[in-house]
Amino acid sequence: MKYKDGDVIEVDLNQLNPDYLLRNVAPDPGKYADLLLLSLERGMFRTLSFIGIEDYQFTYLFRLQGEVFRRQVNYYFLSRSRPVRSGRP
Repeated sequence: MKYKDGDVIEVDLNQLNPDYLLRNVAPDPGKYADLLLLSLERGMFRTLSFIGIEDYQFTYLFRLQGEVFRRQVNYYFLSRSRPVRSGRP
């Protein structure tokens, strides 16, 4: 199964706590977006592969004070199972 291409997920960073925003996001919003995606990656991969999706593409739009940071996530993988030979003849 192939996930629909072109799906966009919008993340409004302006909704974060102002103190957290100033300390962790404002110094480098692009790096924050990359780290956030890295933290979500394993769970996304497991969930989508569990329900049978073999490849997918998401575009994330991170909004911060009028600016937009775009990140695209693509996964293409094959989940083919092969018979395992036992040691017995």
